[in-house]
Amino acid sequence: ANTLKNCEIRIRGLKDNPLQIENFDKEYSNSTNYVLFPCANSIEISKVEFPKEKPMTLFIPDGNWNQGAKIAKKLNKNQNIIPIKLPQDSQSIYQLRSNPNKHKVSTFEAAINALKYIEKSTLKTDNAMNLFKKMISQVLILRGKKNGAKRGT
Repeated sequence: ANTLKNCEIRIRGLKDNPLQIENFDKEYSNSTNYVLFPCANSIEISKVEFPKEKPMTLFIPDGNWNQGAKIAKKLNKNQNIIPIKLPQDSQSIYQLRSNPNKHKVSTFEAAINALKYIEKSTLKTDNAMNLFKKMISQVLILRGKKNGAKRGT
């Protein structure tokens, strides 16, 4: 939320303020709505014509892959939310955790890559990706690693 303009974070699982995913169709009825998650019925983002005249909302589930899939499944039940996904050639640079599937990217990477398609520009997203790379580099240094290699190697 600190790096993206017009970003709102909604937290699921709060005891006193539960997230009502079922009500998103009413809450976001004035916008064209998308959920970014690789599901069987997701449209590749490069094939989507995003509206210029109408506001749009992009839902990006966060959490581990199982949690994200559950949220995406609930959102996919809503006919007013269009499921989209990144291209298959997307690859993660996130070195802090590993995944055997190189096409599974972090939530932050997914958001930045999606914005490249939505905004049709890399100018705005380059700064955010540079911040992401810097964060990864700094965490690796704190862990005693530099550029993914152990200290002394």
